Amino acid sequence: YFVYIPSKSLYYKNATRHHLSQFALGTAKELEIPVIDLHNEVLVHHHNPLLLFGNHFTKEGYKLVAEGLLKRFEKDGIIPSN
Repeated sequence: YFVYIPSKSLYYKNATRHHLSQFALGTAKELEIPVIDLHNEVLVHHHNPLLLFGNHFTKEGYKLVAEGLLKRFEKDGIIPSN
């Protein structure tokens, strides 16, 4: 898996993905590497993603990321679901 971890700056007003992020995601897809985009799969669903960041993820941010990864691994059959 290629796990895309977005920068905190993505959640500032009028921000867009950095061109290198877009390149990395595109390259992973071209190489048929499964992509887990934490922005689309986890963070965008939070009412204020900036609250999930300090210098790194906050405790709540890490919890949501872990839950998102678990959900995806279960969906893909990598680990059995409960």
